[in-house]
Amino acid sequence: MEPPRSPFLAFACVGAHATMGMAQVHLYFLIKNKFYSTMNLFTEHLYPSPKGNGETRWKIGLKNQLLKLVLAVVFLPFLASAQNDCSSIPNSISGYIYLGEFNNSKYYCSDGSNFDWWEATSSAASNGGHLVVINSQAENDFVQNAIIANYAWIGYTDENSEGNFEWVNGDAQGYTHWASGEPNNGSPNGGYADYTVIKRNNGKWYDRNGNDGYEFVMEIPCPAAFPPPGATCFDQMVHWDLENCSSNSGGSNADYSEFTPSISTPTGCGGNVDASIVYRDNGNHSCAPGMDGNVAMCVGTGAGCSFINNDQYALRFDVTVNPPAGGTASLSGLSFYEKAPAYYNWIGGSSGPNDYPTKYGIRVTVGGSQVYKDVDISTTGAWSLETFDFSNDPDFTVNATTTFSFELRAYCRVGNGASQTVWDIDEIKAFGCCEGPCATSGGDSDGDGVCDNDDCAPNDASLPATPGTACNDGDPNTVNDMIQSDGCTCAGTFDPCATSGGDSDGDGVCDNDDCAPNDASLPATPGTACNDGDPNTVNDMIQADGCTCAGSTPVCDNITLGGTIGFGANCSGSTTVCNAAVPMIENCASPSGGSGAMEIIWLRAINNPTCAPPSTTIGNIGNDPLWSIIPGETGLTLNPGTITQKTCYLRCTRRTGCDIYLESNIIMADLDPNCGGGGAPNCDTDISITTGNGSITVTGLDG
Repeated sequence: MEPPRSPFLAFACVGAHATMGMAQVHLYFLIKNKFYSTMNLFTEHLYPSPKGNGETRWKIGLKNQLLKLVLAVVFLPFLASAQNDCSSIPNSISGYIYLGEFNNSKYYCSDGSNFDWWEATSSAASNGGHLVVINSQAENDFVQNAIIANYAWIGYTDENSEGNFEWVNGDAQGYTHWASGEPNNGSPNGGYADYTVIKRNNGKWYDRNGNDGYEFVMEIPCPAAFPPPGATCFDQMVHWDLENCSSNSGGSNADYSEFTPSISTPTGCGGNVDASIVYRDNGNHSCAPGMDGNVAMCVGTGAGCSFINNDQYALRFDVTVNPPAGGTASLSGLSFYEKAPAYYNWIGGSSGPNDYPTKYGIRVTVGGSQVYKDVDISTTGAWSLETFDFSNDPDFTVNATTTFSFELRAYCRVGNGASQTVWDIDEIKAFGCCEGPCATSGGDSDGDGVCDNDDCAPNDASLPATPGTACNDGDPNTVNDMIQSDGCTCAGTFDPCATSGGDSDGDGVCDNDDCAPNDASLPATPGTACNDGDPNTVNDMIQADGCTCAGSTPVCDNITLGGTIGFGANCSGSTTVCNAAVPMIENCASPSGGSGAMEIIWLRAINNPTCAPPSTTIGNIGNDPLWSIIPGETGLTLNPGTITQKTCYLRCTRRTGCDIYLESNIIMADLDPNCGGGGAPNCDTDISITTGNGSITVTGLDG
C-alpha cells in the first residue's frame, strides 16, 4: 500500500499536508502574512522557510499520546476525504491479471509463475509500479485471496543487510506476517534466501532465494488529484512528459534537447506562455520506465545531506508568463512524479541496486533572486505525485512578462554502497492563469472578454451577442427567435398555431388539425406508400384521413400441378449408390398453374421403407414421425449429398399468399447392399484366375 498524498487543507491561519505512510503530518502557519511549512510531528528540527528570507520552520516530535489522539480525531477525517484518483491507471496491462483496487493502489498478478526476483522487480518497474508493499492485515488478506499460484513474490528483502528487511519502495518496516521459523535465510531450492514470498493457503511469508521462480504481485499507487477539486487559476500551461528520452551510449546522455515542453496558453494572457527544455548544467541522464509505463528521466543525485542553491547538477527548467495589458499572470502550481527506487532500471541499459536519495528540494528564482524554496522533502521508493501550490504566494502573480527558473535537486543518499545513485522524474506540469484588465471593472465572471460592469449578461459567456444571432426566447408561441439590438434580449415573432394547440412536431399543421401531432411525417398525401406493420397485407398506403396506413390482403392464385422430380438426367424415380454422393435431383417437370412468386420447400424421410407420403400438413411437419424439412433448400433442384441409409425425397410448392403446398412425386435413394465388401458376393459376374511364380491372382469378385 502506498501512503496517500493529500492537498492543502486550510483552517484560518492553519493548514495541513499529509503523507500518511507513518501518519506524517505537516502544519502550515501564517507568519508575517505568508504561509510556511512548519512541522513534522514525529521529529524535532529547525528548517529554513520556503521563502529563504531568514524565517524558520519548526519540526516537533509528536510523543504525547493524547496529542496523537486529538490529531487523529480532528485532522484525519479531513485527510481521509482527499481521495486519490485511480482512473488514470488502466485495469488491463499486457502480461498481468488485474486483481482490483485497495486503499489507493491498483494490484496486478503476473500472468505466469516462473519469474525470479529480478525479473519480477524489473517488470513491475517497467509498468510504473513495484512489487507489492503490504502494510496491514487487511492488505495481506486482499493479496492472499487474489493471487493465483501457491506462492508469489512481494517487495520485502534483506539483500542489503542480512536480517534487516526493507520494502522496495522505502516504506518503513511495520506490519509483517512471517510463518513460524521464518525468515531463516534458507530456501527449499538451496542458496541464501534474501527475498520474500506470500503463500496462498495461509497468507504467511517465507524468505526465498532470488533465483527461484514464482508468480509476483505488482502494485501501482494511485496519484492524488491535482489541482485540488474546485481550485481556480489552475489551467495547465506547460507539460514536460519526458517521453522522448533518448539517452544511449556515447555523449547523447549529456544532451537534454529531447525534453521539450508542450505549451498551452491560458485564455486572456497577453502573449504565449513559454518554457525551456528540462536540463542540467552538468551531469548526464538516462531513461527509465515512467509512472505510466512509458518513459521517464533518470538523473544522478547529490552526495551530501544539504540542498545546494544553484547547483550545477540540479535539474532545471524555466516558465515564462505574459500577462495581458493592464492585467496579471499567475504561476499557481507545479506537479511532477518522483521515485527514488531501491533498484534502478535503465531502458536500453543496466539495472541493479541503487544508493537512492532520501531527500529532495525545490527552489524558484526570478531574475536570479529567490522567491521560493522548500527542502528536505522525503523521496519515495515508488512513483509519487509531488505537488506545490503557489496560488496564495504573491511572488507568483506578476503584471509584466516574467521568467520563473526552477531547480530540483535530490540528495542525502541512503548509503547502501551501491555503485549507482539515481533519481527518477516524470510528468512535470506547471499550472496558472491570466487575469485581464477587467480586474478593476467588476471582473469578467463569464470570461467573454466584456467586463462585468459593461456586460448585459455578466454570467453568460454567450452574451452580449451580435444582433440577429439565432437564440431561443423560451416562448413556444414564437418563431425566428433572435438577439435584439441590445445584444442580450432574445425575442421572436408570433406563431400562428399558438391558438390552435401549437405545432408539436413542427410539420406546419397545428396540433388541433393534425391527426398525428407528434409525428412530423403525418398527415401525408393519401396514396403515399407506407408500412402498416401487417406482414399479411400488400400495397400498404396512406388512407383518406392522411394518417391511417393500411394495405390489402393478397388473393391466392395457387399452382395446380406440383411437377415431378427425379435423379440425374434420366429423372429416375430411384437410385442406388455405393460410397458416392447421391445424383442431383433434377426438376423433371416444373410446377405449373396460378400466378405470383413460387415458394418451395424440400422434405426428406429416413426409416421409411415404403416412402409413404407425409401424414401431416407442412405447418405441422414437425409432428410427422418420418418426414422433415431440409433447411435452406428453396430451389427447383436439390443436391442430396451423401447418405448412410435409405432416404426419400419430396418437393412441395405453392404461390405466395397461398396456404396450401402441392406435392411432387416421391423418389428414393438407397445404398448398394454389396457396397464396401459387405453382404453376399455377386457371383453372376465373370471371375478369372491367373497363376504366377509363387502367386495366384483372382479378378472380377464383387462382394
